[in-house]
Amino acid sequence: MNCKNNDLAIVVRSALGPSTGLILHCLRLSPASGLRNLDGSFAYGPVWETDSYGLALCGNTHNLWMDADLRPLRDEPGADETLLWAGLPQESEVLAG
Repeated sequence: MNCKNNDLAIVVRSALGPSTGLILHCLRLSPASGLRNLDGSFAYGPVWETDSYGLALCGNTHNLWMDADLRPLRDEPGADETLLWAGLPQESEVLAG
C-alpha cells in the first residue's frame, strides 16, 4: 500500500485527466475493495476516502481514490533525489519598475 491515514498524496494516475497532479488528504481507508472504472470494468485494491481541500471533483470535495493512483508526500529517510532530475534552481534578476 502506498498511503497511510492522514497522508497528503498526489494523484499520479486518473481517468479524469485534469485530476493528475492534484493534492489530496487521505482521510481513512475505505471498506470498499475497489472501484468501477469509467469503461465499466472494476479495479481491485485498497481505496482511500479523500478530501480535495475545497476543489470539487465531479461535484464533491470528498472522493474515493485507488491507493495505486496515489503517491504519498511525506519525509522519507535517505537523500532527496529531486535535484537529480529537476536540476538546481536558477537565480533570476528581478527589476523593480
